[in-house]
This record gives sequence, C-alpha cells and structure tokens, in this order.
Amino acid sequence: MKETNEPTNIIISGVGGQGVLTLSGIIAESAAADGYDVTTAEVHGLAMRFGHLEVHLRFGKKIHSPLVPDCEADLLIGLEPIETLRSSRYIGTETAVVFDTKKSIPVKMHLHRQQYPSTAEVAGALRKASKRVIPVNASDLTKKETGSTLQSNIYLLGICIGAKLIRMNSATIMKKLDLLPGADMNKRMFKLGIQHSRKYK
Repeated sequence: MKETNEPTNIIISGVGGQGVLTLSGIIAESAAADGYDVTTAEVHGLAMRFGHLEVHLRFGKKIHSPLVPDCEADLLIGLEPIETLRSSRYIGTETAVVFDTKKSIPVKMHLHRQQYPSTAEVAGALRKASKRVIPVNASDLTKKETGSTLQSNIYLLGICIGAKLIRMNSATIMKKLDLLPGADMNKRMFKLGIQHSRKYK
C-alpha cells in the first residue's frame, strides 16, 4: 500500500444503470469529507443504460490532474467482467482489481454470435498485469440478500474497504450512505461486504 501523502487512484468501470456514478459519488464525497482534495472524471461513453461507462477518481493532499495515468491505478472496481477488461490499461502490478462476475452481454456479441469469456478467462487476462485480482459474485449475492442487484456496487465497496485495498474511513462512508435512497439496505450490504472481505485479505 502506498504512503498516505501520495494520491489514491481509482478506476470504476461498468455500464450505465449499474451504479458506476453512484459508487464514484459515494467514494468522492467520503474522501472530501475526510479532508482530501478530490477529482473525478467520466472519460468514456455516456451514462446511458447499457452503455460503457468509466470513471476516474483521485484523492490526496493535492490533486493536479483528474485522470489516472496508464498502469497507475491503485484500485480498479469493475461492475461487469468485460467492462473491467476494457479498463485494464490502467492496471499495474500493484493494482488491486475487484470485479463483479455477473455478465451483461453486449448486443454486438449477440449479433455476431460471439462467445462471452468465462470468469476464469477474464481473471486470467487481468492477472497478466496485476498480482491481486478478486472476482466477486456480488450481484447474485446481493440479489439473494435483498431481492435486487442494486446494492452490488456498495457491497463491492465494502469488500474493498474491509480488505484494506484503499485507505478510507468506513464511518464516513456510512454517513454518506445515509443520503442514498434505500439507505438501510445500502448500509447493510456495505457492512456485509466488509464482513466477507476477510477471505480476500
């Protein structure tokens, strides 16, 4: 883990409708509340439903650029396997990669009858660049617990915080989760993610 005076670089990748912007907002607001300088940038696609969406998030003592340089992400959170691969240019050997294994098959793959890679294939490709890749069955587990996949992004955040993949104050995050619709459910899944993170430490 890097020194506390160095910027923390996070990439969040997924498709519109999966909560990419919600997740980046919670992380950014929590970091700002703890006194950090924070920048975010949406750099690919639009936040339309099922469209590719990638957010850069950086926080630290002083941030001069909103974009994470190639190979310099500290953490890549992927809300969909292929979308995680799309953001692999930001992965270095020390990058922690956490991704939801739930597939959202692109329309082009259906049209061209292309085969979607298995979780093992996606993880294997990511491990060529990073020493720490963590596939998580977040959407299915969240649906089992809540009846919906809406909180899978918050569950993944709990995994990241509990496994100490980034330095953030969990109490501050809990306060920010109080501001979301369905706050009790979000806080429940965040806590569950922290609890389940033990297996990934």
